[in-house]
Amino acid sequence: MTTLVAAALLALAPAASWSGSPVWVSKDSAAAHVRTVFHTTTITLDRDSMTYRGKTLFKNTGDKEIAGSVRVPVMGFQGNGDFFKSDVKGTWGGTSLGSAKMMSDANVEANWIQWWGFDVSLKPGEWKSFESTLTRPLPKMGEGQAERLVRFKLFGSRDQWDQFQLAIKWPRGLVFQTIESKPGGWQVGDRGAFWSKNNWTPTDTEFRFRFYPGTFEGIGG
Repeated sequence: MTTLVAAALLALAPAASWSGSPVWVSKDSAAAHVRTVFHTTTITLDRDSMTYRGKTLFKNTGDKEIAGSVRVPVMGFQGNGDFFKSDVKGTWGGTSLGSAKMMSDANVEANWIQWWGFDVSLKPGEWKSFESTLTRPLPKMGEGQAERLVRFKLFGSRDQWDQFQLAIKWPRGLVFQTIESKPGGWQVGDRGAFWSKNNWTPTDTEFRFRFYPGTFEGIGG
């Protein structure tokens, strides 16, 4: 397939974007290690949008203060990047950080990733929780755009996490039929889906939850 044909086909595909687990980036690469202790994300769905609410606990394992940043990924495909202009908000130890600034971005053909973050620091031995919120449109996929797709990217870590939890919640009747839930291990009910693992050193993992909505209003729109 030629590059021009591939680009033409991609231009017909709907734009979509999603988020994932935050990462810590130290300003000094020689600084003591900052450990990720646990991470949880809840994705709340409504008819046209999905809101990511994450909480991560970080710990400075060294005896010196460490300055760095916590960064939240926004990924996607299609469009010119305008749909990434999201208002990522955060708190650090319960104190509001306001809205994030974009710290880096990259793209490979039609795939994009942007990192939105906050400058923070940790005192020696200190623990701090980072919480973030981000709302994205709920992508419409498949023939006639009849399907909906929720995605979450978990970035691997050298740390063993005490706990990882990912939950998707929706109002009764929004999800008519589940088409795909990856990786294995999801627990799916009438109003939500749940995946978790304890005492785990995570590897890069793509979570996907694809479904037919309970209302077919606006299909193709």
